[in-house]
Amino acid sequence: MDVSTLKEKVLNGIKSLMNTDLNYSNTKACLNFITLEFSKSESHLEKDFQEKFFHSNIAHLRNCHFYTILFYVLAGFIDYYLFPEDLLSLFTIRFLLVVPVFLLGYFFSFTVWYKKTWKQISFFYILLTGSSFIAFTAIGHAPEAYDYWVGILFCMVFGYTFIREPFIYASTAGSILLIIYLLNAIVVTKIPTDKLIISFFYLLLINFLGMLISRHLEFSARKDFFLEQILFIEKKKVLSLNNELERKVNKRTSELNSSNRLLKTKIGELNKSETIHRNFVDNAPIGMCTMTLNGKFTYINKKLEEITGYKAKDWLGKPFHLIVYPDDLEVGTTKFNSRIKGDVNPESYQIRIINSQNEILWVKITSESIIEEKNGIKKITEIQSFIEDVTKVQRSQDINKTLFAISNAVNTTKNLYDLYKQIHNLLGRIIDVTNFFIAIVNEKEHTLYFPYSVDTVDDDFSPLTDFDPQESLTGLVVSTQKPLLLKKNKLQKLADRSGVWGPVPLIWMGVPLVVKDEIIGVIVVQSYTDSDIYTEQDLEVLISISDQVAVAIDRKGTGDELSRSEEKFRTAFKTSPHVITLTRIEDGLYIDINDAFTKLLGYSPEEIIGKSSIEHNIWNDLKDRDRLVSGLKDAGLVENLHADFKGKEGQIVNGLMSARILDIGNKEYLLAVTQDMTKLKKIEQERLDLEIRLQQAQKMEAIGTLAGGIAHDFNNILSGIFGYSQLVMQNIDNVNKIKHYIAQIDKGSKRAAELVRQILTFSRQDVYKKHPLQISFAIKEALQLLRPSIPTSIEIKQMINSKSAVLADPIKIHQLTINLCTNAYHAIGENQGRITITLADINIQNEEKTNNMLVPPGDYLELEVTDTGSGMDKSMMDKIFDPYFTTKQSSQGTGLGLALVKAIAKEHEGFVRVDSVPGQGTSFFVYLPILEKKPDRISSASPKPKHLGGNERIMVVDDEEAIRNISEEILQAHGYTVRSFKNGYEAFTHFKRDPHKYDLVITDMTMPKMSGDKLAIEMLKNHPDIPVLICTGFSETLTKEKASAIGIKRILNKPLAMNDLLKNIREILDENKN
Repeated sequence: MDVSTLKEKVLNGIKSLMNTDLNYSNTKACLNFITLEFSKSESHLEKDFQEKFFHSNIAHLRNCHFYTILFYVLAGFIDYYLFPEDLLSLFTIRFLLVVPVFLLGYFFSFTVWYKKTWKQISFFYILLTGSSFIAFTAIGHAPEAYDYWVGILFCMVFGYTFIREPFIYASTAGSILLIIYLLNAIVVTKIPTDKLIISFFYLLLINFLGMLISRHLEFSARKDFFLEQILFIEKKKVLSLNNELERKVNKRTSELNSSNRLLKTKIGELNKSETIHRNFVDNAPIGMCTMTLNGKFTYINKKLEEITGYKAKDWLGKPFHLIVYPDDLEVGTTKFNSRIKGDVNPESYQIRIINSQNEILWVKITSESIIEEKNGIKKITEIQSFIEDVTKVQRSQDINKTLFAISNAVNTTKNLYDLYKQIHNLLGRIIDVTNFFIAIVNEKEHTLYFPYSVDTVDDDFSPLTDFDPQESLTGLVVSTQKPLLLKKNKLQKLADRSGVWGPVPLIWMGVPLVVKDEIIGVIVVQSYTDSDIYTEQDLEVLISISDQVAVAIDRKGTGDELSRSEEKFRTAFKTSPHVITLTRIEDGLYIDINDAFTKLLGYSPEEIIGKSSIEHNIWNDLKDRDRLVSGLKDAGLVENLHADFKGKEGQIVNGLMSARILDIGNKEYLLAVTQDMTKLKKIEQERLDLEIRLQQAQKMEAIGTLAGGIAHDFNNILSGIFGYSQLVMQNIDNVNKIKHYIAQIDKGSKRAAELVRQILTFSRQDVYKKHPLQISFAIKEALQLLRPSIPTSIEIKQMINSKSAVLADPIKIHQLTINLCTNAYHAIGENQGRITITLADINIQNEEKTNNMLVPPGDYLELEVTDTGSGMDKSMMDKIFDPYFTTKQSSQGTGLGLALVKAIAKEHEGFVRVDSVPGQGTSFFVYLPILEKKPDRISSASPKPKHLGGNERIMVVDDEEAIRNISEEILQAHGYTVRSFKNGYEAFTHFKRDPHKYDLVITDMTMPKMSGDKLAIEMLKNHPDIPVLICTGFSETLTKEKASAIGIKRILNKPLAMNDLLKNIREILDENKN
């Protein structure tokens, strides 16, 4: 900026300070240039302004009196130290002249006369105070007394700004003081010229600036007053306009009332029409509903209530995805969103839903957009859907697919057992086959044997000779040659008269297998856990496929010669849905391929026959081919080899291959059958991902339950930290107290850090690992985390007496404990109650049966959680561990808590049982097998390192200034040379200039511009040997494995104790040297 520009800006600033014109809209006023009083047509405002100015300043003026006396008296201490020999003269002026006058003025401010004279009195005070300081320069001994001109300077500043003295008075007083000071300095005191020039220059400058500021302050006050007057006038105008507007509104209201009466008549007619339309929709033979654009129901007709089993009043306002089967949720959401965007294709689609009876139904949904037009703009406001129950149609399709697959299985399985196994798997698509067996009967010889069985409770399926059909359920089917569906009561009656062998199921369903009017066997499914799992519809399904199953077994058993003919083989070979290839062993050339090969990999027979898989690079990983070759050399066959294959267009296909060496015409060939597992692998991965998400969702639900308690603990901890921090400030000179307060602050900080660690440990989504664990510590830690979230009206009693160890994952034990205790808390509710947690060692001497599980004898840890809540009846206890079963409202839980408890116990080779009496409370028992070997005890105290300091050069990178400052101070105090940077980009820019300048880099993980792991990657490219240490508050993206792969030495979690940081730094530097 040049001098002329600066000069122009200064002049413009002075002009603005000297301005005396007031403007508001079209109203103007002018002030007197010297006195700033209202002039011309606005002179009548002057009196009102003076009245308001005085009343708004009176309290401030009295405070000025008080503070003037206070500071003036305190300034007397300077006299005491600087001029002890002149103390009498100085104190006479201060305390016998000036101070009494100030006191008199203070008391005078409470009188009625003060209002008329306050400006003159303030003018007099400025002169009196300033003159006293001028007198001090004359009385005091040189050269120190010459510096009393500073008191005059403060007097001017005080007069021009603080006491709000009008401009004309303040500037007059300041100018008089300048003249008196100059005369005194020249005539009386004879202040040295150099000192006089300096002091007079500053006094003159301050006086000039003070005049400008004082003038600006008074001008601003007058301007504000002027605007208030204008606004008052405008307000009256607005009130007048408002009255006129009210008159017009009343008139218009009368007109609208007349129109309203006409509208009501028309609305009545419309309501009648709407009633007719609604009755039609309500009673339509197809389900109908409307939903908002965020998927919430706004209308449900009676047919849809009938389909879902849910009443409209319970579902209005709730999202549709709550009834969609989890595997179909993505499809349903995608179709819904497409409809919102205006996409009309496809017009209908099928998904599965879960009705109120927890049954899975197939429905066909046809949707259309409801469009409203407003101001010429069309907008989708709702989605209208027509829903049709197609469960029977879908089940029929599933049955047809199963029939086809069973028929096909005869040709694709190697033996009868494989056929039985395939039948079992195929039936699992349409009914529950958790407990399943096939019985083969010979009526002539009265024999019954079980070539294939899968059962969760009964493992005795020994052959029966000379059996009595009336003494077993299977025998009843054989003797009557009719299907049977037996439920709990009937089964119990049969068991009482010895008509049931082995464990008694809750439901049993058997269908005869008949070929050419001759019974050859029975196919049976049963359940020990759910008495309603099978229905008459399921029986019909089993009947409908039994003929095909019987034929398949008969054909496989008798070895039908027609099925071995070349034509049949060729048809099966060509049309098989699985890839089948025939390869010559000696040179690896393809001899034949089927249509599925071409469809899956894209190669035609002409392209592939006569060439090898190596030539076409079909194996995505040659190690899979090596495994195939190795298996063939060892056993002559390979089964269920998972491998990835590369298609003609480069696509990767996942397959399950089984291969066998055949001897045809004294030459060896390889017959390979490969099933396309690409979609199944994707579905399985999606299922695993969904399971992990469900578990994580349940943990988040638990975290939500704990949130209030966590906040309570945090607030208590922070209150302590804040309180002791304030005590430190108040007792800054008391070293002993400060040490105590800082120790308490450190203790609170460690408590907060431990609470954060517990929350992150519980909530993290990670691969679980089991190891020997004394679970009493994990249980106590979970209870500590849970306690603040449970009302104090509920007592938590701990009787944790066992120190035994189990093979367990501590996070899973956390989750199990919190789920059980949360369930107990919900059972008690807001009532007085008690939750008792007991951990003890028990020994089960004999094999027991619990929840349809056989429990082997041995030593177990028994975790018992007992509550004094409402209890449960038998029917509820039968369902309590079912996924999604909950007695709470949908907004209060997912129904996964106890299901996960059961799953966790099962993962740890344990089991769960429950005892409850309605009205008397509930007890849950978790049994985990005890390890014979105790877990290694790990001392929590780390050995103190011999030396924590060093002289190396360290770079610190963190976007938190406080952390950078603390790190620098700690490291420099221990001898290190430190330089810090506020982000990764700035640090790397500096680092790459001289990569060998530093011996260690300490960086935060989450920072703007460049994260810690990205910074480490870039630095290691420039200097591969530079050790990098990451200190992070929390990071889900950077695991220890990923950090190690990058080259990062260690990851430390904040907050970090000073000794821990120094110890890790020293260890990393020493390791790097070695």
